[in-house]
Amino acid sequence: FVYDYKVDENNVIVKHKARTVVRGVEAREGIEYGETFSATVRAKSLRVILSMAAKEKMALHQYDVEQAFLTAGLEDEIIYVHPPPGYGRDGYVWVLDKALYGLKQASYLFQKPFSRILMQELGMERLKEDPSIYVMKRKRGQREVMLIACVYVDDIVVAYGDDAIRAEFQRGLESHIGIKDIGRLKYCLGMHVEQNPTTFS
Repeated sequence: FVYDYKVDENNVIVKHKARTVVRGVEAREGIEYGETFSATVRAKSLRVILSMAAKEKMALHQYDVEQAFLTAGLEDEIIYVHPPPGYGRDGYVWVLDKALYGLKQASYLFQKPFSRILMQELGMERLKEDPSIYVMKRKRGQREVMLIACVYVDDIVVAYGDDAIRAEFQRGLESHIGIKDIGRLKYCLGMHVEQNPTTFS
């Protein structure tokens, strides 16, 4: 078991967490795991999106995928783990059904189905320049409205042109995966963000 907490932009604890974590440091490459790469948005890319949002008068919002790694299956892998203290029986081990935290390949296994949801189910386009950024575009009469999603493992920051496109994005995610609506972006990747709602188009 690993115990942790989450803080807000004022460094106030807003959530306590307890997780069963796999001791991935003991995993052997080629035996217990293969591919581990998982793209996360670059800090430089996020700063560009924040700058663009300010210039184009786009609002910023934040979401969190709930129990992200538990949504990812293990594909064809079979992984045995020792149960945490107090939950096992002598001579028995557990076979994992999902990608628990601590697995070296957990982020990779989560990103594959999550990326499929964003592109195939929500119709978003993935940027080649930064594969952790996805774009949704919709027509509003003669103008085009855009939503840009920046994905950092299981955290999502979106810049959006109107409330309708954000609502569509949120409904689309909620129909496929559990998410938490954190609200207007205030703090992300060590950066404090302030927005003036009166400037939004």
